[in-house]
Amino acid sequence: MERAGVAIPSYDSEYVLMRERDFNAILDNINLEIMLTVIGGNNSFTQIMRRTGLQRGKLSRHLRRLLNSGWVVKEGSRYLPSGRIYVVYEVRDVNGR
Repeated sequence: MERAGVAIPSYDSEYVLMRERDFNAILDNINLEIMLTVIGGNNSFTQIMRRTGLQRGKLSRHLRRLLNSGWVVKEGSRYLPSGRIYVVYEVRDVNGR
C-alpha cells in the first residue's frame, strides 16, 4: 500500500504464543530500548544507534535477535515493529506452583 508517495508496510496479524520466561529473555532492557526507539520513528540503523548510544556491533547483534524472534521487520534500510500480537503465558501445575 502507498500513501502520499510513502510505502506503508503490511504487518503480520498472527498471534504468537510465548512462555513468559522466553518473552522476558528476548525483551530485555536493551531490546526494549531499541523497540521503543523504532516505535518512536527512529528506524534506520544510524538513527537507532545514535538514539540508544549502542556500539555498532552490539546494536547489530540485538537487531538480528529482534528480527529472528519476529519483533521487528526490515523493509529496505528501515526497521519497523512487526505488528504481531504476543500472548504471554506461564505454565503452572495444578497445585499452583
